[in-house]
Amino acid sequence: MISKLPRVLAPDVDEYLTDVMAERGRDYAEDQRVRRVSWDAEQSTLSGEVVGSGSNIYRVVIRLTKAALSEPDRFEPTSSDCSCPVGFDCKHVGAVLYSIADYGDSDDTAHPRMGLEHVMPPRAVAPQRPDDWRTVLTELQVRRREHTPRPEDTPLAIGFDIERTTTSRWFHGRHRSPLASADVVTLSDIDLGSLSVTLRPLRRGARSNWIKGGLGWRNFTRGLADPPGIRRDHTAALSQLHAQNTTRSYTYGSDPDTAVFSAFDPSLVWLLLARAQDTGIELTGHGVVSEVRVVSSHSPLTLTTASGTEKTIKTADVIVDVVRQPGGYAFTALIDFAGTVPENVFRIGDNAIAFIDRLPGNTIRLTLAETSTPVSEPLGEMLASRTTLSVPDDDAEVFFTEFLPELRGLATLTSHDASAELPEFRDPRLHVEVEFERKQSLLLTWSWEYYGPKRRLPIAHNRWHHREPDLECAVLEEIQRIWPTAATIDDEHLIGIEAAQFAVRVLPRLEDHPDVVVEISGERIDYTELTAPPQVRVTTEATEDRDWFNLAFEVTIDGKRVPFAPLFAALAQHKSHLQLVDNTFFSLDHPAFDRLRELLQEAEALGEWEPERSKISRHQVAIWDELAELADEAVPAREWQESIGQLGSLEELPAPEVPAEVRAELRGYQLDGFRWLAFLWEHSLGGILADDMGLGKTLQTLTLTAHARARAAETGETMPPFLVVAPSSVVSVWQAEAGRFTPELQLAVLDTTTHKRRQPVAEAIAGADVVLTSYTIFRINGEEFTALPWGGFVLDEAQFVKNRAAKTYRVARDVRSPFTLAITGTPMENSLTDLWSLLSLTAPGLFASPVKFKEEYVKPIEKGAALSPESGVLTSADGDAAVQERLNVGRQARLERLRRRVRPFMLRRTKDLVAAELPAKQEHELHVPLEPKHKKLYDLVLQRERKKVLGMVGDLDKHRMTVFRSLTLLRMLALSPQIVSDEYADVPSSKLEALFSGLDEVLGEGHRIIVFSQFTSCLRLVAERLDTAGVDYAYLDGSTRNRGEVIDGFRSGTAPMFLISLKAGGFGLTLTEADYVFLLDPWWNPAAEAQAIDRTHRIGQTKNVMVYRLVAAGTIEEKVLALQQKKARLFDALMDDGRAFSTALTADDVRELFSPAD
Repeated sequence: MISKLPRVLAPDVDEYLTDVMAERGRDYAEDQRVRRVSWDAEQSTLSGEVVGSGSNIYRVVIRLTKAALSEPDRFEPTSSDCSCPVGFDCKHVGAVLYSIADYGDSDDTAHPRMGLEHVMPPRAVAPQRPDDWRTVLTELQVRRREHTPRPEDTPLAIGFDIERTTTSRWFHGRHRSPLASADVVTLSDIDLGSLSVTLRPLRRGARSNWIKGGLGWRNFTRGLADPPGIRRDHTAALSQLHAQNTTRSYTYGSDPDTAVFSAFDPSLVWLLLARAQDTGIELTGHGVVSEVRVVSSHSPLTLTTASGTEKTIKTADVIVDVVRQPGGYAFTALIDFAGTVPENVFRIGDNAIAFIDRLPGNTIRLTLAETSTPVSEPLGEMLASRTTLSVPDDDAEVFFTEFLPELRGLATLTSHDASAELPEFRDPRLHVEVEFERKQSLLLTWSWEYYGPKRRLPIAHNRWHHREPDLECAVLEEIQRIWPTAATIDDEHLIGIEAAQFAVRVLPRLEDHPDVVVEISGERIDYTELTAPPQVRVTTEATEDRDWFNLAFEVTIDGKRVPFAPLFAALAQHKSHLQLVDNTFFSLDHPAFDRLRELLQEAEALGEWEPERSKISRHQVAIWDELAELADEAVPAREWQESIGQLGSLEELPAPEVPAEVRAELRGYQLDGFRWLAFLWEHSLGGILADDMGLGKTLQTLTLTAHARARAAETGETMPPFLVVAPSSVVSVWQAEAGRFTPELQLAVLDTTTHKRRQPVAEAIAGADVVLTSYTIFRINGEEFTALPWGGFVLDEAQFVKNRAAKTYRVARDVRSPFTLAITGTPMENSLTDLWSLLSLTAPGLFASPVKFKEEYVKPIEKGAALSPESGVLTSADGDAAVQERLNVGRQARLERLRRRVRPFMLRRTKDLVAAELPAKQEHELHVPLEPKHKKLYDLVLQRERKKVLGMVGDLDKHRMTVFRSLTLLRMLALSPQIVSDEYADVPSSKLEALFSGLDEVLGEGHRIIVFSQFTSCLRLVAERLDTAGVDYAYLDGSTRNRGEVIDGFRSGTAPMFLISLKAGGFGLTLTEADYVFLLDPWWNPAAEAQAIDRTHRIGQTKNVMVYRLVAAGTIEEKVLALQQKKARLFDALMDDGRAFSTALTADDVRELFSPAD
């Protein structure tokens, strides 16, 4: 948030900056080099831009803090950053501060933009953008040159010395002087607390020794010129270290060229020393110090122990050793350094100690070590004085219960001779008292149990108790993953199912948890949770009323029978769990219960079901089918049992004659198909006729219908009509074929709803042998169709009923017919579950429920689940090639088993097998490169959508619609930018240009062309260009009302081109007049494309058919094509003894679709 500039006083800036930087900053401010200043009050940051030398633009950020409570509007600087080589507290920082210091406390109207930001008028400089690439690269080159060592430059070292601080007799204050050799001799007499460690820069002398060489820390003040002839990386490292010196004051007698170690920022000094060593700066002794060791987490020390093993040390540990002595206890503060206790220890900082080892020649080895815990000044005094404090027995309890626990956070407590029995020091544990009350309820009381001494503390904190908040939070974070409300309040009351769930699921885990103490009170209730899947059995029993049956439910879980009355009530009340009187309980979150809940609601609305007495009408077939579907065991219909029983007595397939009423000569494969259909019909079995497109499936079915009608006439039976349901666009085809091949059959066509026709279905079909209607009418008037008996039920283009959740599927399941036939050239479009849907209608009972079918076949075959070919049992996958091959064999065995099960109920013949006389069909893929403008736009959108979508593939089900919107956008953009947005009207479509570049030649040779696209907006673009070129054409999409006239017009007319949307013209058309097919955009489903192509390549075609797939190169369309091939391989594996591959659109598929083109 940018707001009014803060009040900053010039004296505060003078004090903050060095004299040099302050002076240069004032000069820059007076020269009006500050271009922009803004204030973020929420972040307390002042930002600005300053024109530096060479017209470079430097960006400055300064953090301010309020100066005093008495002046709330006054701020002073505390830290800064600058993009210049200095980095902070530089002249550019000074320029920004001084530019506002004179008017920061004024509302002078001379600065009209002060309320938002202040813009200083720039002085005349060469115009240059702050982010100009030359500026950036120039700065990088300068910085590189500044930090690149030169061979002639002198290296540096840091010299460590020990100084002793004494009180001066002649001057007020303290006197600091280096430790002398004489002091080393009498080291034991020196007050170690008076010692401090100093550092100073050294340079290599002429004799390769380290000398002062006129260097001091003043030479490494940022902003000053670098010392000449010194390695620049060493200069930078020492400048960084010196910048962390928190004081510029010195004691009397001290050397201003040295710095006390304790004056450096303790959070950075160890890191900066390690970095200095990394640049080659040597850490050496100075004065009486002949050897230096620096040990920290940034520069560990490796020592060789007496046993010869190596030990790495990162920190020193502070310990407090407690021992028993006569009349009380004694304790001493010590340092543990790699298992030894060094002498001559003194504190040199908040997290630093030093110790001295005397070496021959009255010199010293100085060790500086980072401590694992902070070292306070009092603790440092104890370490330096080597004081042992005594605690009399009378004070022992207070010492152990109040003082010793506090020391735990400062040091490790030990008793080296085990003479003192230390309290149990362990982390606090969460305490919960679980009281089992009457009426199946629990009372949970939460608290904390502390040790050393053991005591109970409330959940809420107060100032009278020492707490370990970090440890408490860590425990709570883990426990609340087990029980989210743990310790949120002192007392928690649980009733009913909550109490049961806690007792079974949570309480045992808390009892086993090492950080929880559980105390049980009251009589513990033995709750039992039933976790097995429910087994549902549904039975019926005849009653005196022949139209009604008693309906009985039996649910068992883990072998326990569940009374239906409480289950009925729990489902009706939408409960998540059910608890029985014997304290058993179970979850109602199961698909069987979900479906049963829906059925109970439906029946309850009819007022027909009661918990104790339920009835079902013989007319409620749909409800019974759904109950049978959800049940693990249901009493099957007698008619179905009888039908299945006839299969065992069949020895050969009957070969009935083609009825004389059929006015067509069936080809050999069509005769075989008719006889297969007749066999299924005779035995009240259903099936799937899955011949290739264009092989006469309609004729074979009409022949069966005539056969059934003739058999009924022979036996004198009255047979209900056959019901044929087809897509709206195919109804007219059936009507024409029936009139041509079986004109004697009475045909009733229902092409409007009962409401519009003003005539119920029963009346409209009176006297008909065959009733023909569309899926739309069938769905809308489903109740009327399912109320009537049918001699046979035919579903043409049966992929329309593959979705078992759709109403069309449910209506088809309710149709009362002894024989159901599904006709489709694509019994599996996307997944094996499509096949299950068709077989559940045509051969119910062949497979188990869809869930079991998925586990048994879909996952092993499609998803690549690992299988053992010998046992069929799921096994774990392995990367070994031999193991992977064995698993592939297992998948193949499962696929072969599926084919064996399906083969009696499905018949499929391809053109290659039975219609070899058809002319050739040549398919070509034309990969069209995108024109530059088109490709630039596509790549831009691809990167945007890819970034959005790849974050969603982890939960593809949740984000499926968003992912598919992005996929569709990219497919449309690859086809033609104009169909995405009018703003891309000037971006040419590379595909359309490729299409029209060859049209003149094809049309000139007299060929007739079909153009398919899934996007009608693209077809309209093609139509506009054909209009401009004066080329006649026919047009068909889902909105075309006079579909039949349009098709007949093309077949009988002279228009050379037919533009068809893939969905509107993918089935039900015979267009053998055309011999060229252009597919403008690939579709996920290869079967849909194949059906579209076969509008031309079918029986009756006399010319070679040329098929061109236009694919935008380097786009998502190439990925779609690859996905097509994967699905086609699975279909071939199922139908044609190929191998199985995964076809589901998985997260990996989405990643591949959005991956950059190769």
